[in-house]
Amino acid sequence: MSALKLAMCCAVVVLASSVVVEANQGRSGAPSGYFGQYVLTQSWTPGFCCTNSDKQECQVLKPTDWAATHMSLHGLWPQYSSSSAKKSGYAWPQYCQDAVDGNAYTQCTASGNNPSFCDPSQDVYNKFNDAWTKYAPGYVYDDHFLANHEWPKHGSCANLTIDTYFGTSINMTLSVGTPQLVLDNVGKSVSQKLLQNGFKFATGVQCDSSGRLTGIISCFPNNYDNNLPGQQVDCGNDVMSSSYDNSCSSYDNIYIASSDKCTE
Repeated sequence: MSALKLAMCCAVVVLASSVVVEANQGRSGAPSGYFGQYVLTQSWTPGFCCTNSDKQECQVLKPTDWAATHMSLHGLWPQYSSSSAKKSGYAWPQYCQDAVDGNAYTQCTASGNNPSFCDPSQDVYNKFNDAWTKYAPGYVYDDHFLANHEWPKHGSCANLTIDTYFGTSINMTLSVGTPQLVLDNVGKSVSQKLLQNGFKFATGVQCDSSGRLTGIISCFPNNYDNNLPGQQVDCGNDVMSSSYDNSCSSYDNIYIASSDKCTE
């Protein structure tokens, strides 16, 4: 790895500004591949659907579906290290300007009339549709909504081909899996502390405003030799103290919804 990349991997170049921003926003147009870690976001689909019944993935969800009883894929997000985020005010890169396919995804942030490269191609849809339907239903339903969102915003910054990015996202979802504590308590409430301690690594646990489990966030270092995620590690303070990434921390008890039951 070049000295330049080594230096940039843990720092973010920020345009001069007199405005100080909090590290809770993305940097559009950032260079692809220069970030310290990945966060894998997984959804507990039954909990998500309790407040998103208009989503097609929720309307077709059946108790026998894989996503009804396992953590499904939401997204794999490049993210800056805590120290870089604190210095720069930006927590993650997004819509990167020099993706591995040569496209500038800064053009994909406007609503409507985006270049055709912003969305995955039909060939990509055909390759992943079966896996997405099972492991990441939001990527297929509502006209491939999540696939069309995750690739330009986050995937463009990973410095991976689109096939590698989506394939890695699915493999990591299966590797992290679903905590046994969650599987054993579907349709029940568990204490927040017990749930938090049910993970091998420090993990962000997400809840909706009613204290229902909606997802988890796991952390992995970026392997700068190939830009693939390394072995899972404890999530740092940037995740564990976040009101978004670890929102369940404000509740004493967490309800784990089933596909047909949102409350006890």
